[in-house]
Amino acid sequence: MSELIKRGLYGAIYVAVILASILVDSMLTFALMGIMGVVGFFEMRKLTSNHRIYYSSLLGILILWGTSAYQFIYGTGLNLAPAIVASVVAIFVQHIWASDSEITTARMSNSVLAVAYLALPISLAPWFTVDSYGFFDATLLLGLFVMIWTNDTFAYLVGKSIGKHRLHERLSPKKSVEGFVGGMAFAILAGYLFHVYTITEYTLSDWIFFGLISSIGGTMGDLFESALKRSAKVKDSGKFIPGHGGLLDRIDSFLFVVPMVWLYLYIL
Repeated sequence: MSELIKRGLYGAIYVAVILASILVDSMLTFALMGIMGVVGFFEMRKLTSNHRIYYSSLLGILILWGTSAYQFIYGTGLNLAPAIVASVVAIFVQHIWASDSEITTARMSNSVLAVAYLALPISLAPWFTVDSYGFFDATLLLGLFVMIWTNDTFAYLVGKSIGKHRLHERLSPKKSVEGFVGGMAFAILAGYLFHVYTITEYTLSDWIFFGLISSIGGTMGDLFESALKRSAKVKDSGKFIPGHGGLLDRIDSFLFVVPMVWLYLYIL
């Protein structure tokens, strides 16, 4: 199988799994997010091979994800503060007993980073599959994925065609300012189309902001993961998706966009 066919086939499978999970049921979305959290944890351990990450960080990820799922099922409202405290305490306790705890805090720092980076997005995202009345409506989460994919695609196409000015050459030499602007424009257009062709509680200005966040947050997420990979001196975060690299390579934008959208909705 050629590399191009492999990339296309597994890319289609990845998209199909994402769409099926979020469009069928909220609990399937929780399951999908749980898998992302676990796989992402092990990829982050590889990316920090010099300092590693405590397994208490995985426990913290599961605590936040499980708390979010419990609160969703029983309709108590989202409150992750106790889970966040428990997760950090678990990491601190493991650090006390680590063999090198008296000479370095790198593993503890990486472990807290893993919880913040992975646990918050996977715990928040499934809540985007219900409206303010508690009815199932996955339009927003679907829209975020579509806008992120749209931004990535057109940032690449525009950047390859007319890109001349580097956006952040140190972390991503191929990204251009022109590509960034082009990706943003099409992400906003995608948001506009979601407003026109779907029925949701969100206004046109909301969807425009979702497009902006998908572009800006998605680009920052990509650059953040690039920094992690450059630190580890690797091209991909793993081999989870043949032809595409690791799972983090595919969801790096999503991990930044979800908390930013949640903040936007919370402020509103």
